[in-house]
Amino acid sequence: MFWFIIILVVVAIAAGSFYAVRYASRRADDISEGHAASMAFMNECESRILSMQMDPANIDHAQALGKLHELIKFSDKAGSSELDWKIDPVLSRLDMALSGTQGENPAEVIAEVTTLFERRKIEIRESKRGKF
Repeated sequence: MFWFIIILVVVAIAAGSFYAVRYASRRADDISEGHAASMAFMNECESRILSMQMDPANIDHAQALGKLHELIKFSDKAGSSELDWKIDPVLSRLDMALSGTQGENPAEVIAEVTTLFERRKIEIRESKRGKF
Protein backbone atom coordinates (compact mmCIF):
# COMPACT_ATOMS: atom_id res chain seq x y z
CA MET A 1 0.00 0.00 0.00
CA PHE A 2 2.85 2.36 0.81
CA TRP A 3 4.43 1.87 -2.65
CA PHE A 4 1.09 2.49 -4.32
CA ILE A 5 0.81 5.91 -2.62
CA ILE A 6 4.37 6.79 -3.60
CA ILE A 7 3.70 5.79 -7.22
CA LEU A 8 0.52 7.92 -7.27
CA VAL A 9 2.41 10.93 -5.88
CA VAL A 10 5.19 10.54 -8.47
CA VAL A 11 2.66 10.20 -11.30
CA ALA A 12 0.75 13.27 -10.05
CA ILE A 13 3.94 15.33 -9.86
CA ALA A 14 5.00 14.20 -13.35
CA ALA A 15 1.57 15.01 -14.80
CA GLY A 16 1.54 18.41 -13.10
CA SER A 17 5.02 19.18 -14.40
CA PHE A 18 4.05 18.13 -17.91
CA TYR A 19 0.94 20.35 -17.80
CA ALA A 20 2.97 23.30 -16.48
CA VAL A 21 5.54 22.95 -19.26
CA ARG A 22 2.83 22.73 -21.93
CA TYR A 23 1.05 25.79 -20.51
CA ALA A 24 4.29 27.79 -20.41
CA SER A 25 5.11 26.74 -23.95
CA ARG A 26 1.69 27.82 -25.26
CA ARG A 27 1.98 31.13 -23.42
CA ALA A 28 5.42 31.74 -24.90
CA ASP A 29 4.09 30.95 -28.39
CA ASP A 30 1.22 33.41 -27.91
CA ILE A 31 3.62 36.13 -26.79
CA SER A 32 5.97 35.37 -29.67
CA GLU A 33 3.15 35.60 -32.21
CA GLY A 34 2.03 38.94 -30.74
CA HIS A 35 5.58 40.30 -30.85
CA ALA A 36 6.05 39.05 -34.42
CA ALA A 37 2.86 40.81 -35.54
CA SER A 38 3.88 44.05 -33.81
CA MET A 39 7.35 43.91 -35.29
CA ALA A 40 5.96 43.27 -38.77
CA PHE A 41 3.60 46.24 -38.42
CA MET A 42 6.36 48.58 -37.25
CA ASN A 43 8.76 47.37 -39.95
CA GLU A 44 6.09 48.05 -42.55
CA CYS A 45 5.56 51.57 -41.17
CA GLU A 46 9.31 52.17 -41.21
CA SER A 47 9.68 51.05 -44.82
CA ARG A 48 6.67 53.13 -45.92
CA ILE A 49 8.15 56.27 -44.39
CA LEU A 50 11.57 55.48 -45.84
CA SER A 51 10.12 55.08 -49.33
CA MET A 52 8.31 58.41 -48.94
CA GLN A 53 11.56 60.02 -47.78
CA MET A 54 13.55 58.60 -50.70
CA ASP A 55 11.01 59.73 -53.31
CA PRO A 56 12.55 62.67 -55.21
CA ALA A 57 9.13 64.33 -55.41
CA ASN A 58 9.15 64.71 -51.60
CA ILE A 59 12.46 66.57 -51.36
CA ASP A 60 10.75 69.50 -49.60
CA HIS A 61 9.70 67.21 -46.73
CA ALA A 62 12.73 64.91 -46.69
CA GLN A 63 14.09 66.28 -43.40
CA ALA A 64 10.79 65.91 -41.53
CA LEU A 65 10.30 62.44 -43.01
CA GLY A 66 13.86 61.57 -41.97
CA LYS A 67 13.13 62.55 -38.36
CA LEU A 68 9.93 60.51 -38.45
CA HIS A 69 11.84 57.55 -39.89
CA GLU A 70 14.39 57.76 -37.07
CA LEU A 71 11.58 57.90 -34.50
CA ILE A 72 10.02 54.73 -35.92
CA LYS A 73 13.37 53.00 -36.44
CA PHE A 74 14.33 53.33 -32.78
CA SER A 75 10.87 52.69 -31.33
CA ASP A 76 9.98 49.59 -29.35
CA LYS A 77 8.77 47.28 -32.08
CA ALA A 78 7.88 44.31 -29.88
CA GLY A 79 5.00 46.00 -28.07
CA SER A 80 1.52 46.79 -29.29
CA SER A 81 -0.52 49.85 -28.54
CA GLU A 82 -4.09 51.07 -28.69
CA LEU A 83 -2.87 53.60 -31.27
CA ASP A 84 -1.65 51.02 -33.78
CA TRP A 85 -5.00 50.86 -35.55
CA LYS A 86 -4.92 54.66 -36.06
CA ILE A 87 -1.45 54.76 -37.58
CA ASP A 88 -2.07 52.94 -40.88
CA PRO A 89 -4.88 55.25 -42.10
CA VAL A 90 -2.84 58.33 -41.18
CA LEU A 91 0.16 56.96 -43.10
CA SER A 92 -2.13 56.50 -46.11
CA ARG A 93 -3.30 60.10 -45.70
CA LEU A 94 0.34 61.20 -45.57
CA ASP A 95 1.12 59.34 -48.78
CA MET A 96 -1.84 60.99 -50.51
CA ALA A 97 -0.93 64.43 -49.13
CA LEU A 98 2.63 64.07 -50.40
CA SER A 99 1.44 63.00 -53.84
CA GLY A 100 -0.94 65.96 -54.01
CA THR A 101 -4.07 63.85 -54.55
CA GLN A 102 -5.56 65.15 -51.34
CA GLY A 103 -5.84 68.80 -50.38
CA GLU A 104 -4.06 68.35 -47.05
CA ASN A 105 -0.82 70.03 -46.07
CA PRO A 106 1.87 67.30 -45.88
CA ALA A 107 3.66 69.08 -43.01
CA GLU A 108 0.52 68.92 -40.87
CA VAL A 109 0.02 65.21 -41.60
CA ILE A 110 3.70 64.52 -40.83
CA ALA A 111 3.21 66.30 -37.49
CA GLU A 112 0.12 64.17 -36.82
CA VAL A 113 1.98 60.94 -37.60
CA THR A 114 4.90 62.04 -35.42
CA THR A 115 2.54 62.76 -32.55
CA LEU A 116 0.93 59.32 -32.91
CA PHE A 117 4.30 57.58 -32.80
CA GLU A 118 5.44 59.68 -29.83
CA ARG A 119 2.24 58.79 -27.96
CA ARG A 120 2.70 55.13 -28.94
CA LYS A 121 6.25 55.18 -27.58
CA ILE A 122 5.02 56.55 -24.24
CA GLU A 123 2.14 54.07 -24.08
CA ILE A 124 4.44 51.09 -24.76
CA ARG A 125 6.94 52.30 -22.16
CA GLU A 126 4.20 52.71 -19.56
CA SER A 127 2.71 49.30 -20.29
CA LYS A 128 6.08 47.62 -19.75
CA ARG A 129 6.91 49.49 -16.56
CA GLY A 130 7.49 47.02 -13.77
CA LYS A 131 7.55 43.98 -16.07
CA PHE A 132 10.54 41.77 -16.65
